[in-house]
Formats: sequence, structure tokens, C-alpha cells
Amino acid sequence: MPTPQPPSLRMNAITELNLSYLLLAQRMIRESEAEAMLRLGVSQKFARLIARLTPTHLIRISSSNMLLCGFRFDDPVLLGHLASDTSQHDLGHMQLAILFASQRPESIN
Repeated sequence: MPTPQPPSLRMNAITELNLSYLLLAQRMIRESEAEAMLRLGVSQKFARLIARLTPTHLIRISSSNMLLCGFRFDDPVLLGHLASDTSQHDLGHMQLAILFASQRPESIN
């Protein structure tokens, strides 16, 4: 059994992951808003909000003790298929893209 991480190390890891995720999301949105909205599962309003965040805002938001990114599906069969080493790997990615495209983007109120 692995040794538990001290809370401060876990918090640092969450902060780093959040900042990396926000920076990636921002870059994706600036390069191709429509594609980023699909891949991130966010509305246009939310995407534009992320794109406008300043470095100060990004750092402040990333310092949350909650992960900003999350899994977009909970189908263990699909996850197992994507993780498998088969010739159908590209088909699994296509199925996943269709599944994500059919979901409503998150919206902000």
C-alpha cells in the first residue's frame, strides 16, 4: 500500500494540475474556439471567459483545493476499450468523440 502524501504536497500537485489545465484550455480556445468547446465540454460563454483570464486570475483560480478538470464519462466498458491494445483503438476514439459531442456543454449562470 502506498504511503499517503502529506496534505501540502497533495495541494501543490492539485494547484500545478489546475494551472496546467487552465493554460491548456486557454491555448486551445485561442487556437480554435469551436474545437476547444467540444473537447473541453464547455459553452461558448464559458470558453470566452476562460480565454479572457489574466495570469493573475489563472494563478488565483488554480490555487483552489478542488480539481478543476474531471472525467467526462463513467462507462467502465468504454474506458477499458480505450485502454486496451487493439486494432480498434481509432474506432474507440471516434466513438468517444461522438459520445462527448452528444453531451450538452457545461454552462455558467
